[in-house]
Amino acid sequence: MKKEALKKECPYSSAIPQIFKCMGYVLKSYAGVGIALALFMLVGLQIEQQYRGQRYMGKCINHLSNPDLKISEQERNFACANIYRESPSLFEYYKGNILKFMPENSFR
Repeated sequence: MKKEALKKECPYSSAIPQIFKCMGYVLKSYAGVGIALALFMLVGLQIEQQYRGQRYMGKCINHLSNPDLKISEQERNFACANIYRESPSLFEYYKGNILKFMPENSFR
């Protein structure tokens, strides 16, 4: 005599439609994977946020490196640092493009 194979069912009550039972079962069994992905994304965003300021500072220095502006490298670094110190929110909003929010002829 052969044993009958048991029909696998989702372990929830019979009042809920079958699709919802199976979705709940899958979500419950793969919860660890979702948590791992969420943590991975959070760590990635934190690393990106740390280096965003360096990228924007590099853009600021490049904008001040125009040949028509006669500023030394030390003065460019000092100017970008002071601009960031004065208004970090504008500096972050314009992504280091200081020519958008600084008055014209302010570096001449």
